[in-house]
Amino acid sequence: MKLGTRVEGKRILLPKDYVMSADSVKGCIYEVVIKTDKRVDDITAMEIANRLAYELPKKFNAELLYFESHGNYIIMDIKGSPFAWSALLAWLPEILMLVGLTVLMISVFLVVSSNPWLAFAMFFGLMSTAFGYYLLKKREETERKAVEGVAGVRIPVE
Repeated sequence: MKLGTRVEGKRILLPKDYVMSADSVKGCIYEVVIKTDKRVDDITAMEIANRLAYELPKKFNAELLYFESHGNYIIMDIKGSPFAWSALLAWLPEILMLVGLTVLMISVFLVVSSNPWLAFAMFFGLMSTAFGYYLLKKREETERKAVEGVAGVRIPVE
Protein backbone atom coordinates (compact mmCIF):
# COMPACT_ATOMS: atom_id res chain seq x y z
CA MET A 1 0.00 0.00 0.00
CA LYS A 2 1.30 3.46 -0.93
CA LEU A 3 0.13 6.92 0.11
CA GLY A 4 1.61 10.15 -1.22
CA THR A 5 4.46 10.61 -3.65
CA ARG A 6 7.90 9.30 -2.81
CA VAL A 7 10.55 12.00 -2.86
CA GLU A 8 13.08 11.28 -5.58
CA GLY A 9 16.76 11.59 -4.82
CA LYS A 10 19.75 9.85 -3.40
CA ARG A 11 19.43 8.32 0.07
CA ILE A 12 22.33 8.66 2.52
CA LEU A 13 22.22 6.34 5.52
CA LEU A 14 22.71 8.30 8.73
CA PRO A 15 24.87 6.56 11.36
CA LYS A 16 22.95 5.36 14.41
CA ASP A 17 25.20 7.27 16.84
CA TYR A 18 24.56 10.50 14.94
CA VAL A 19 20.80 9.96 14.75
CA MET A 20 20.50 9.23 18.46
CA SER A 21 22.30 12.45 19.42
CA ALA A 22 21.12 14.89 16.73
CA ASP A 23 18.09 16.88 15.72
CA SER A 24 16.51 16.94 12.30
CA VAL A 25 17.22 19.91 10.04
CA LYS A 26 14.29 22.10 9.06
CA GLY A 27 13.37 21.61 5.41
CA CYS A 28 15.40 18.43 4.92
CA ILE A 29 13.59 15.26 3.95
CA TYR A 30 14.34 11.98 5.68
CA GLU A 31 13.35 8.44 4.82
CA VAL A 32 12.62 6.17 7.76
CA VAL A 33 12.61 2.42 7.09
CA ILE A 34 11.08 0.19 9.73
CA LYS A 35 11.26 -3.61 9.78
CA THR A 36 8.50 -5.27 11.81
CA ASP A 37 8.07 -8.75 13.24
CA LYS A 38 5.18 -9.66 10.92
CA ARG A 39 3.59 -8.71 7.65
CA VAL A 40 1.70 -5.39 7.61
CA ASP A 41 -1.72 -5.79 5.97
CA ASP A 42 -3.40 -2.89 4.14
CA ILE A 43 -5.94 -2.14 6.89
CA THR A 44 -3.21 -1.95 9.54
CA ALA A 45 -1.02 0.11 7.20
CA MET A 46 -3.86 2.61 6.64
CA GLU A 47 -4.39 2.90 10.40
CA ILE A 48 -0.66 3.53 10.97
CA ALA A 49 -0.49 6.10 8.14
CA ASN A 50 -3.51 7.99 9.47
CA ARG A 51 -2.13 8.02 12.99
CA LEU A 52 1.28 9.23 11.79
CA ALA A 53 -0.23 11.92 9.56
CA TYR A 54 -2.22 13.18 12.55
CA GLU A 55 0.37 12.82 15.33
CA LEU A 56 3.66 13.84 13.61
CA PRO A 57 2.65 17.51 13.15
CA LYS A 58 1.29 17.72 16.70
CA LYS A 59 4.18 16.05 18.54
CA PHE A 60 7.18 16.81 16.33
CA ASN A 61 6.08 19.57 13.95
CA ALA A 62 7.04 17.23 11.11
CA GLU A 63 5.13 16.34 7.95
CA LEU A 64 4.51 12.86 6.54
CA LEU A 65 5.07 13.12 2.77
CA TYR A 66 5.00 9.46 1.76
CA PHE A 67 3.99 6.17 3.35
CA GLU A 68 4.47 2.68 1.94
CA SER A 69 4.12 -0.77 3.41
CA HIS A 70 5.10 -4.03 1.81
CA GLY A 71 5.76 -7.28 3.57
CA ASN A 72 7.49 -6.65 6.89
CA TYR A 73 8.65 -3.15 5.94
CA ILE A 74 7.24 0.33 6.39
CA ILE A 75 8.87 3.17 4.46
CA MET A 76 8.00 6.79 5.07
CA ASP A 77 9.36 10.14 3.94
CA ILE A 78 9.25 12.83 6.61
CA LYS A 79 9.95 16.52 6.13
CA GLY A 80 12.08 17.58 9.04
CA SER A 81 11.66 20.39 11.46
CA PRO A 82 13.94 20.74 14.42
CA PHE A 83 13.02 17.67 16.47
CA ALA A 84 15.14 15.19 18.39
CA TRP A 85 15.57 11.94 16.49
CA SER A 86 15.88 10.04 19.75
CA ALA A 87 12.37 11.16 20.75
CA LEU A 88 10.87 10.20 17.38
CA LEU A 89 12.62 6.83 17.28
CA ALA A 90 11.40 6.04 20.79
CA TRP A 91 7.85 7.09 19.86
CA LEU A 92 7.52 5.03 16.64
CA PRO A 93 7.55 1.60 18.37
CA GLU A 94 4.80 2.83 20.70
CA ILE A 95 2.57 3.68 17.73
CA LEU A 96 3.24 0.33 16.06
CA MET A 97 2.61 -1.60 19.28
CA LEU A 98 -0.93 -0.17 19.34
CA VAL A 99 -1.70 -2.18 16.19
CA GLY A 100 0.16 -5.30 17.33
CA LEU A 101 3.51 -4.85 15.57
CA THR A 102 6.96 -5.10 17.08
CA VAL A 103 9.81 -3.07 15.62
CA LEU A 104 12.90 -5.11 14.75
CA MET A 105 14.96 -2.38 13.07
CA ILE A 106 14.74 1.32 12.18
CA SER A 107 17.05 3.01 9.67
CA VAL A 108 17.11 6.72 8.87
CA PHE A 109 18.26 8.14 5.54
CA LEU A 110 18.81 11.72 4.44
CA VAL A 111 17.15 12.27 1.05
CA VAL A 112 19.25 14.46 -1.23
CA SER A 113 17.01 15.71 -4.00
CA SER A 114 16.86 19.23 -5.44
CA ASN A 115 20.26 20.70 -4.63
CA PRO A 116 22.57 17.87 -3.61
CA TRP A 117 25.49 20.16 -2.72
CA LEU A 118 23.37 22.21 -0.33
CA ALA A 119 22.07 19.09 1.40
CA PHE A 120 25.58 17.62 1.51
CA ALA A 121 26.94 20.86 3.00
CA MET A 122 24.23 20.84 5.67
CA PHE A 123 24.92 17.18 6.45
CA PHE A 124 28.68 17.82 6.56
CA GLY A 125 28.12 20.78 8.89
CA LEU A 126 26.04 18.65 11.25
CA MET A 127 28.59 15.85 11.24
CA SER A 128 31.43 18.34 11.83
CA THR A 129 29.57 19.85 14.77
CA ALA A 130 28.95 16.41 16.29
CA PHE A 131 32.60 15.43 15.78
CA GLY A 132 33.79 18.72 17.30
CA TYR A 133 31.59 18.14 20.34
CA TYR A 134 33.04 14.62 20.68
CA LEU A 135 36.63 15.97 20.50
CA LEU A 136 35.85 18.68 23.06
CA LYS A 137 34.48 16.11 25.52
CA LYS A 138 37.53 13.86 24.99
CA ARG A 139 39.87 16.81 25.59
CA GLU A 140 38.05 17.78 28.81
CA GLU A 141 38.25 14.17 30.01
CA THR A 142 41.97 13.95 29.21
CA GLU A 143 42.68 17.23 31.00
CA ARG A 144 40.66 16.09 34.04
CA LYS A 145 42.63 12.84 34.22
CA ALA A 146 45.93 14.71 33.90
CA VAL A 147 45.00 17.03 36.77
CA GLU A 148 44.02 14.11 39.01
CA GLY A 149 47.51 12.72 38.71
CA VAL A 150 48.79 9.20 38.35
CA ALA A 151 47.83 7.96 41.82
CA GLY A 152 44.31 9.38 41.60
CA VAL A 153 45.15 12.10 44.11
CA ARG A 154 44.08 15.59 43.16
CA ILE A 155 47.02 17.93 42.66
CA PRO A 156 46.20 21.59 43.28
CA VAL A 157 46.47 23.60 40.09
CA GLU A 158 47.08 27.33 40.29
